[in-house]
Amino acid sequence: MLDRTDRRLLRALQQNGAMTAQEMGRHLGLSTSQAGRRRQKLEQTGVLRAVSIDIAPEACGLSVQAFLTLTRSAHDPALMDDFKRLLDSTPEIVSAFDVTGSANTILRVWCSDLDPLRELIDAIILPHPMVEKLHTEIVMAQIKPDSALPL
Repeated sequence: MLDRTDRRLLRALQQNGAMTAQEMGRHLGLSTSQAGRRRQKLEQTGVLRAVSIDIAPEACGLSVQAFLTLTRSAHDPALMDDFKRLLDSTPEIVSAFDVTGSANTILRVWCSDLDPLRELIDAIILPHPMVEKLHTEIVMAQIKPDSALPL
């Protein structure tokens, strides 16, 4: 169970995951060692899973973001395992979600332009036997950037 101090620490770490124990202690009004132990406990219990860096996609040549909505053809566990391996081995697919509604899966992808997106869809995703139907939505602009969790 997270207490108020843990939540304050998590909010601060969402803004700056590279905070030192000294900075965390100052922010929380705790000693450096107390703050460090709190962070370590959050890591050991799986609350803090990773520290990541926010990279500007366009600075890396990635200008096309799209959401691919899939309807799966089957609910075969072995086929689903194979599909998950495909997702894990395809770096353009940055996240995948099982969803309710008319579709089963939503993929978030990044590509350098439309040709690689078409290649990803036609040569990698559509040929998989798990995929029955695919709908593509290309992001024109992200009007709210990914943000911190509401802690």
